[in-house]
Amino acid sequence: MELQDLIPKVVAKQKETAAMMVNIEKSKKQVQEKTKEVEAEETVAKAKLETANAIKTDCDEALKKVMPIYHAAMRAVQELDKNDITEIKGFKSPPPGAVLVIKTLCIMFNIPGEKVKAPNGKDTVLDYWEPAKKKLLTPELLKKCQNYEKDTVPIPMIEALKPLIEDPNYQDEVLSKVSKAAWGLAKWVRAIVQYDEAMKVVKPKQQQLKEA
Repeated sequence: MELQDLIPKVVAKQKETAAMMVNIEKSKKQVQEKTKEVEAEETVAKAKLETANAIKTDCDEALKKVMPIYHAAMRAVQELDKNDITEIKGFKSPPPGAVLVIKTLCIMFNIPGEKVKAPNGKDTVLDYWEPAKKKLLTPELLKKCQNYEKDTVPIPMIEALKPLIEDPNYQDEVLSKVSKAAWGLAKWVRAIVQYDEAMKVVKPKQQQLKEA
């Protein structure tokens, strides 16, 4: 009688065990599928990380080339004082190199030139020297250079500066003999242009890095 009573319980237990095994197999399959998904996501994540690291390396390399130039230019400006500005302002007949430097500064600080008669007495040309003496060559100029927004220089301004800084009279070896102020300020202008050129490469990569 006891054995007959046990049989239904054993059968019920067997069914319960069978159902449990089915659930275990289902769970095992789900775990396997989830593991595959995780592994696939991990592969994608690793690829994205490698891409991000490569972009970061490119950014660092581009900045590594230009930042020393920029910092050297900033030091050149910091070494100037108001007496140096007074010296260049006092030129009676400014040399071509100094005239070029002043013109580039006027462009960068949006000081318009004044129309004057050309040497031939017929045509007119833009003179930047006199406007600069009135509005730019002040004790505040050096601080303005140090606080200049180098990351927001308009493209037309950069394009206007390029041919001027490539002029032979604008080179260090020439300007160093002309005026300490002209030489230091020219280094600063040139560095701003070089920085802008580098950032044209770096900024899209920085955006890619941010997205990655």
